[in-house]
Amino acid sequence: MMLTLTQTALPTHADAGATGAVERCYRLRLAGQLLGAISVAAVLYDLSARPFVWLLLLACLLAWPVLARELALRGRDAQASEIRSLLVDSALGGMWIALMRFDLLPSLLLTVMLTCDKTIAGGWTLALRGLVVQLAACVLTLAVHGLAFAPATSMPEIIASMPLLTLYPLALAFTLHAQARRLGESPRLAPPPNASAEQDVTGAEVPAA
Repeated sequence: MMLTLTQTALPTHADAGATGAVERCYRLRLAGQLLGAISVAAVLYDLSARPFVWLLLLACLLAWPVLARELALRGRDAQASEIRSLLVDSALGGMWIALMRFDLLPSLLLTVMLTCDKTIAGGWTLALRGLVVQLAACVLTLAVHGLAFAPATSMPEIIASMPLLTLYPLALAFTLHAQARRLGESPRLAPPPNASAEQDVTGAEVPAA
């Protein structure tokens, strides 16, 4: 449904750091789900949503982050698994936009935050894939649930959207800062003194200019 951040260089299942990276992704996904659910719940309350919609929201909040973590931990390639989970996030976001009847502020926040996640994880290529998946899920939900359009955002819905607008970007920024510090402190990134050749990211030597 909501948001997540995958590490830009998430190790594969065989790497020693895979478990820690997956756990960081899990915590961010759980935080994004919780903050997004507050915004979505405010809209569903105003719409007097049916019980099965509330059960679906609860399942997305409690079950999906755990499932995404297990898929990454048990799969052969944690990075590929997390990319797939990011696309599922986009699909869930498109579904909730349709179920919220395109309520303007929550729908815009979901779209922007989901696009930011994909851009961080895989650049504009992944961001565009996420938008396509989100649109497809939105259209499919409309086909099943019926078309309804109510873009006006009430004041309670605006207030409920504030945690997603403020707290999640801060969590994202702190996570990126911590990752940058870890990379900056890694001795593998520091070239040896008086080196006559540079190395690319794969470790192959590249002649110095």
